[in-house]
Amino acid sequence: GADSSSNRAVTVLSVLGSQPVHHLSGRVIDMPGAGQKILQLRSGLIGRANNDEQILSAFLAGDAFSKSYIGYCHAVAHSLGGRYNIPHGLANAVILPYVLTAYGESIYKKTKQIAIYMHLADQNTPEKAAHERLIQWIFDTNRLLGIPDKLSGIWEEDIPTLAKHADKEANPLYPVPVLMNAKELEQFYYAIMK
Repeated sequence: GADSSSNRAVTVLSVLGSQPVHHLSGRVIDMPGAGQKILQLRSGLIGRANNDEQILSAFLAGDAFSKSYIGYCHAVAHSLGGRYNIPHGLANAVILPYVLTAYGESIYKKTKQIAIYMHLADQNTPEKAAHERLIQWIFDTNRLLGIPDKLSGIWEEDIPTLAKHADKEANPLYPVPVLMNAKELEQFYYAIMK
């Protein structure tokens, strides 16, 4: 996924391994009537070919994660799941665009590669614009899938402790593109708090 493709220890295999995931995901979104396709995906009313693409996409994403470390997105999601029982996939989907935004120009080259593969940009697109298009695509896709951009139930008084847990998990184990301490990680909880 995008989070595993944006860290400092990405191997050539994990970047290449994650590209079909981005391509397949982008192809589903870019199809005519994409809103219907996404909603059908969520309700399970899709044809066999799309099921096969989704299975392959999920496998390749898992393979990319196994070849590279995961970033702050997952560390924050783990803390939310541990404290509030928020499903891990939901937390990651909500957090991901905020983390990619915070990584900023340190991942522009990599997010541009992903955006090109997903047909959101081309070689002539400036890196920052491609990065922003990818992040907007994540927000738009989440919205089409009914995934909220904020999560309810996060208590402000828990945020420093949650951020410390995420910091302890991520540092020094996850080779992320931008190092953040617990205080800096708090921004993600505030960003997604309803």
